[in-house]
Amino acid sequence: MRAGVLRMVVSGMLGFAGAMAAQAPAATTDVWGKPSQDAPPPQSVLHTGTREVQLDVVVVDGKGNPVKGLKKDDFVLTEDGVVQQVLDFQEHGPMSAAEQAALNPVGKLPPNTFSNFTPAVDTNASTVVLIDALDMGTTSQMELHQQIIEYLKSMKSGTPIAIFLLDARMHLVQGFTSDPAVLMEAVKSRRCGPVVQPDFSIYGPENAWRVRQSVRTEGMQVLGRYLAGFPGRKNVIWFSGYEPHKVLFNNASSNAFPDVEAPDLDFAQADALRLSRVAVYPVDAAGLRTEPGYSAERRGPPHVNPSGNKFEAGLAAEQQHFDEVAERTGGKAYVNQNGLKDIIGQVVESGSHYYTLTYAPMNTGWYGQYRHIQLETATSLQGRGLQLQYRHGYYARNRLKVDQNNLAKARSATTTGEFIPADELPPVPGQGVLLQRAKLESLQQSMTLGAIPPTELVFNASIAPSSKVEQKEKGDALPPDTYLRKAYQNKPYREMELLYALDTRTLRLAKSADGIRHGEVEFVAVVYSDLGDVVNSLITTATLDLSDATYQKMLREGFTMKQEIAVPVKGNYSLRLGVHDVVGDQVGGMEIPVQDVKLGVAGVGLAMVQ
Repeated sequence: MRAGVLRMVVSGMLGFAGAMAAQAPAATTDVWGKPSQDAPPPQSVLHTGTREVQLDVVVVDGKGNPVKGLKKDDFVLTEDGVVQQVLDFQEHGPMSAAEQAALNPVGKLPPNTFSNFTPAVDTNASTVVLIDALDMGTTSQMELHQQIIEYLKSMKSGTPIAIFLLDARMHLVQGFTSDPAVLMEAVKSRRCGPVVQPDFSIYGPENAWRVRQSVRTEGMQVLGRYLAGFPGRKNVIWFSGYEPHKVLFNNASSNAFPDVEAPDLDFAQADALRLSRVAVYPVDAAGLRTEPGYSAERRGPPHVNPSGNKFEAGLAAEQQHFDEVAERTGGKAYVNQNGLKDIIGQVVESGSHYYTLTYAPMNTGWYGQYRHIQLETATSLQGRGLQLQYRHGYYARNRLKVDQNNLAKARSATTTGEFIPADELPPVPGQGVLLQRAKLESLQQSMTLGAIPPTELVFNASIAPSSKVEQKEKGDALPPDTYLRKAYQNKPYREMELLYALDTRTLRLAKSADGIRHGEVEFVAVVYSDLGDVVNSLITTATLDLSDATYQKMLREGFTMKQEIAVPVKGNYSLRLGVHDVVGDQVGGMEIPVQDVKLGVAGVGLAMVQ
């Protein structure tokens, strides 16, 4: 599905700084509107050298209150039983209103210029409320909504929260905001539900659970890719009616949190070390539950029957699974408890105060094995009943080999100029179709109409619509790299020139022994109708083989790519644009209503198409 391969050897498509200079909001910010000193440094994970592990830890007392003011020497850190030296130690707390106000705002973009960058409300910590409706009835969802509303009524100002809903797919209900009124409106809106649980019974009783887990896995991947672009710790409060007694722990495709059990996948399909900043707090949305025999309709004690054992076993299994998810991601599980609004407050309060410990593992062999992390308080603090919440391990993957394999696979693939979005993939025979959703490539997931835009790669796109309307007669061949679907080939259309502008520092490039950096970047544009049908699509692959001098120049000036795509004149359409770093499997995406593209105006760095 890759096409229009462009090889870059010595030079490259530069000019990022000039094209983007007009939209830089201030001299103290970079082109993304973030403070210059916070601009991401060139990634060096592929170079021979020391790899560092970043570990966030929340410390609470016996009442669940965050403990502040601890020092590096107050902790003892071991990995697989070997004491590690902490190289860097930082304490974090919620930003004050003045600090949040001081964050540099993003300047207004020029006409016909768009970006998938979203400014952070708080660069230290933020909270995600995830309503998982896959196993939650509408009554439970309504009760949960009321609990969230009750929390919002007394929410502290300056608390950044985002809201997501998972049913047959993951939905962004409300992006990060500290405004309780905006959050309240979002919770009460139709886009937050309640929704009817998806019915997977058509797949049969043996496969329905697998399909449900595939949907959950895909949703978590989408959530992770969205959160990747936000700084600081992300505390995900996962409200679920989840019953894990049928989980296939050895089947990665059935596990919503693959990094908990499967060595070949990470939660949200991202690097395990990077995920130390995403903490999951599983919450049983059913609240406090009692054994069915203790019914208000029954007089006297319940009869002894197997149902009680089954209830207790199920509750224990749920607690165990939730605990594992929390321990592997650095959160805390809440099962069989009432007061959901209080749980939100506890997570926001404790998760906003944390410490970051950075160390270089003494074990320098990266063979994909799981490494256990143990963090304890020093002897001087023991006996105070302090509890530590942190990620209890990670998979020591050799990123160099993984990225080299990704690069080799990409360069051996055959290419065409048309992109096939995820919803149009042909079904896989047999059981594969049941798990297909969880196995979709990251770029295909991200290019679906209405999908949550991933922010692993942040980019700008400028558009120049042609002043000329064209129409082909029946039998006339379409221009090169034009893949209008048959129903639109003889209708009036307008060419639109697209200019992507990408920060080179966000790319992962494999450096070979001769000093050349190698990479592969895919640029995709898909035109959708208002009914969700694909009208046109195009994918262009840039093959990068960069000398050090060219690489340094691209770091300063950025990386741009041009495309042209035909859009019908009559009707309502949307442009879905995406960028995929094949080596690092990182994705950025955005969706632009074509009606927002102004005629007679060229985006930054583009001339009008004639």
